Amino acid sequence: MSSALIFAAALFIIDGDVDMRAFNKNKATRAAVAQLLAESPEQFRMFLEELGFDPLRDLKRVEFRLSVPAGKPGPKDKDDMFVTVHGKFHPKRIHSSWAKAKKHTPIKQIKLEGRTAYEGGAGEPMFVVESAKKVLFGMKPALRQALRGELPKMRKVPPFLRQSKAWLRFRTTPEARKKILKEQKASPLAEIHEVQLRAALVGDMLEAKIRLRMRSPEAATGMRMMVNLGLMNSNHPSSMKLGRSLSYRIQGDTLMVDLKMKVTELMALRPPPAPAPGRGGPSIIKVPKKSGGAGRPSGPDGQMGPGGQMGPGGQRGPGGQMGPGGPMGPRPPSGPRAP
Repeated sequence: MSSALIFAAALFIIDGDVDMRAFNKNKATRAAVAQLLAESPEQFRMFLEELGFDPLRDLKRVEFRLSVPAGKPGPKDKDDMFVTVHGKFHPKRIHSSWAKAKKHTPIKQIKLEGRTAYEGGAGEPMFVVESAKKVLFGMKPALRQALRGELPKMRKVPPFLRQSKAWLRFRTTPEARKKILKEQKASPLAEIHEVQLRAALVGDMLEAKIRLRMRSPEAATGMRMMVNLGLMNSNHPSSMKLGRSLSYRIQGDTLMVDLKMKVTELMALRPPPAPAPGRGGPSIIKVPKKSGGAGRPSGPDGQMGPGGQMGPGGQRGPGGQMGPGGPMGPRPPSGPRAP
């Protein structure tokens, strides 16, 4: 697929780069990964040992890119994933491990562009050990393009993400937004143009900065309200803890979010339960534009007057009545009012 076709399709486009060395040297990260490995299935740990691969020692860098069909996928829509893993590998051990288990595993060895590749089945990701320093993962079309040197180039990395030890970028194409709005009105995803995230470890803390470039300043304000209220009112411990670790700032159509949290606390977070049947996903909170006479007035001629009364022009008058432009009949008496 050419770059022009990718950007014309209704897709979410994701890419990123993680320098694992910066994280593997961190004490908190090493402890968290060691715990994950200890809790992993014994068969997986034996497999890593057979390959002679230690993630904390041998994993150097991970680059990834992914395009996902927006909305409900059509019959021809497929995820297009490609991952490059840099590190220290043992190609002979990988082949030997597969050869021992080939009669009992669904993984097959094939040739792809003259290279030995391993695939799990039709429509499943596959991988190629390109060298002792690089392994390529992905769907077959993307792997074939990569081995031919024909993989479409992604957009240039913006200054906000450059020189970061870990970054991720997510964006939508205009066609994706149209498709989402057609299938689900007021979807938050339709309001996002691009998300940029960078992260770094400072001692035992993970510090991340996120920029959400929205379609309008009103959408940025609405997204902030939706995220903050959704986390803090969730009654889910992990969501509320994450919400307390975030701070927000809005600049034009961009929502800026800062996250500071201990690595151990981040690893302990658990996803919230799925919504109850019949309840859909969140809808973005629309913030109405300010205009003369619209909504609740806030300047002079729209302020609370003496005795809890509102001034004229559709505001509350004496006795709970509305002034000209918004008549309301007298209320039943409810006790004496404060002077």
